[in-house]
Amino acid sequence: MHRLALLSLSLLAFVAIAPVHGQEIAATGIERELSQPRFWRIVYENDFFGATDRYYTQGIYLEAVQPSLARSPLRRVLVVPARSAIRFGVAFADEGYTGSDLKEAAIVPGDHPWAGTKQLHAFAIATDTTRNRRITSQLTVGIIGQGAAGREIQTFIHERTGNTIPQGWHNQIRNDVILNYSVGTEQRLVAAGRAMELWSAGTARVGTYQTSLAFAGTLLAGRIGRLYAYATPGVKLVGYDATLQGGLFNRRSPYTIATGDIARAVYTQRLGVVYRGDRISIEFFRALTSPEFAGARSHRTGGVSIGVGR
Repeated sequence: MHRLALLSLSLLAFVAIAPVHGQEIAATGIERELSQPRFWRIVYENDFFGATDRYYTQGIYLEAVQPSLARSPLRRVLVVPARSAIRFGVAFADEGYTGSDLKEAAIVPGDHPWAGTKQLHAFAIATDTTRNRRITSQLTVGIIGQGAAGREIQTFIHERTGNTIPQGWHNQIRNDVILNYSVGTEQRLVAAGRAMELWSAGTARVGTYQTSLAFAGTLLAGRIGRLYAYATPGVKLVGYDATLQGGLFNRRSPYTIATGDIARAVYTQRLGVVYRGDRISIEFFRALTSPEFAGARSHRTGGVSIGVGR
């Protein structure tokens, strides 16, 4: 027990001081598993926690899992394998991306495009306890561009907090549709009681927003199911990214990253601490994304997740 406590404290300290980076909110991984049949959760991520204000600057994610959603016709387009416990959910996501200098109004070649998105998700989580396997699938619809109100949201927040008013939103990626589909699988490889688990994961995404393959490992350590730390290093192979290259149909954006300058292999990492009570779950995390295009820098974010189940 003393060794377990020492390992948990070491991982918690590492999470607290590690200089890590991030992009994209992901709420369906095993590290964020909530066992209740119904729950809601909010995730807030901001690069303020990484002492930066550029690139992927903020994300808000709201989700709800309810048994009644099993009657939705959307279940027909989601992956529902036999011999698995299935939970269905819906979510809303808002994401904002900016250039490196919020005071700069002109287009800066080689910098990140400005972009706002709003997305609606319908997803299914299939858990096979006999094979220690999870399969998640998700259908996403939404908008990227002025209609997502990224300019208005960031300006409002910065006005209220006394921070720099962003000047470059008039150069943002123009309106286009988001229509995406993803399937992911997670397999438990090793377990040491409830003290440690090692999982492998793979996710395929295709659509107008993101087309990519991602592979990762997830290490959980501590008192799993109650208080534990996790690390999820991985790599993402990028085919298309609308936040960098603009919408797939609307090619009139004033500035995007050239196809040849996109980084096709991107390293990702997430470190976090999770507490799960009987009804409430709280998580603090830091995240990493290596440079995503020529001339870019790595980027730091962090955030908090609060879930309530019953």
